[in-house]
Amino acid sequence: MRGRVLGIDYGDKRVGIAWSDPLGIAAHPQPFLCNSALLIDEIKQIIVTYNIQKVIVGVPKNRKGEPTQQTGKVMQFMDRLKKSLTIPIETINEGYSTKAASQQLHECGKSTRVQRGLIDSQSAAFFLQGYLDR
Repeated sequence: MRGRVLGIDYGDKRVGIAWSDPLGIAAHPQPFLCNSALLIDEIKQIIVTYNIQKVIVGVPKNRKGEPTQQTGKVMQFMDRLKKSLTIPIETINEGYSTKAASQQLHECGKSTRVQRGLIDSQSAAFFLQGYLDR
């Protein structure tokens, strides 16, 4: 058994999360977390509650595959996360996951206004599914 995997799409205001089923086959978006001083503690609680075995953090890169301004913020978050967790943490290129997630939500009839509350976690589910499919 592979175990549940948590996908995190780190943002300045909202942090999208998604986790897999216990077999590590399908990604499921969850309500986003607010980026606050409680973020790491909330993630630790999710890990315990849902028996998460691994964390995947999306790292943004530009079209050339180079780091962006947001990449530095994500890496600082990763450093804090690594100091607080004992399970494996990996990164994945999240390039264009938000755009793909927006298109998926649009195809499901979700307006741009409704997407604001869903897009971050849908993006996390998008790149987590890519990771699970490998």
